[in-house]
Amino acid sequence: MIFAIVMALSGLSIAAVMAVIPALNARTTPLGVSVPRSRVDDAAVTSAVRSYRRIVVGVGLVAALVAFGVAAAAPAAAWALAVASIAPTVVAVAGISTYVVTRKRIIAAKREGGWFDDSEVSVAARVSPDASAEGQRDLARVIAEVGRPRIPVAWYVAALALIGGAAAYVAARWADVPAVIVTHWGSGLEPDAWADKSVGQVFVPTWIGLGMVALLWACTLATSRLMIAVRGDRSIKGQLRSRAALAGMNRGFGVLAVLMAAGFALMQATSYLPGFERFVGATLGAFIVVTVLGSIAILIPVATAMTRVDDALRGISLPDDTTDSPDNDKFYKWGMFYYNPSDPAVLVEKRFGVGMDFNYATWQGKAFIVAVLATLVICVALPFLL
Repeated sequence: MIFAIVMALSGLSIAAVMAVIPALNARTTPLGVSVPRSRVDDAAVTSAVRSYRRIVVGVGLVAALVAFGVAAAAPAAAWALAVASIAPTVVAVAGISTYVVTRKRIIAAKREGGWFDDSEVSVAARVSPDASAEGQRDLARVIAEVGRPRIPVAWYVAALALIGGAAAYVAARWADVPAVIVTHWGSGLEPDAWADKSVGQVFVPTWIGLGMVALLWACTLATSRLMIAVRGDRSIKGQLRSRAALAGMNRGFGVLAVLMAAGFALMQATSYLPGFERFVGATLGAFIVVTVLGSIAILIPVATAMTRVDDALRGISLPDDTTDSPDNDKFYKWGMFYYNPSDPAVLVEKRFGVGMDFNYATWQGKAFIVAVLATLVICVALPFLL
């Protein structure tokens, strides 16, 4: 039952995150579709976004109720646990599908109404000499306040301390670790795979935890050091909002690193020592909960940073406030993947979501795809090769 509750909460959390994402994107790219500033409140736009949110939240609620219901009806049945386990996946797939479908309504309305036909388009945003001296000072203050995205070093130190502390605890009790350890539990949380005691096997949670922290560190380092091009709202204010979102995301990654490190540390400390077997289910549930909470935690500093910069920009008038960014929907496959051979930018901000992504027309983007596919193939094939 605990497992089903965790899966139900995970599905609800995914639905909540996906429902909130449109509010974190530029208003001129609702559901990843380029629209002029004069059309951001058009009925076609607001209706599509509202439909997307309602469907995503509705699917999340239904998936959670089904996961909880089948587990309550047959708490010991393997099929009930299997049904409960797919709830988060169902919500994620439904959310992506809903996004792809509902955004087409905005695209159709834009095409039929010729929304960009009479728009004044500006390709590059810059401070114009026509701006007032007071406006320039206010803008400089906002730019200084936003700053560059930074690496939250303290959070990563805390994450390493958690993982290291758990590993040290197990190492100190190495003599208590059985000669044969459980390496996998089935859907009913019964042991179904074993291995001989070794440093490699016993400290698997530590190795994976360190890998996850290193991956998150690399993401924050890339966000802080690399040039990320804005291809949504290219106005001065739009670029400042994008920078604020990246800064907030870096702080969120730090929180996520600590929460995931806590989960891996708990697994490391309780998985292989005698007397902790009864906590396997609770440990797994806690790990999933902290992972889900971490995914939500990323959005909180992002929303806070964007609210702060919006408040700072309120009342500041700039020459490009009335111009629109180019309609570049044709370069976004399914509204998510940027592919523009004529654009030299390697990294761009996400059209739907928060963070950065590749321009997949560049060799770096193609290399990333190859690396991801190779990793998936290796992960699938490895069990059959060992």
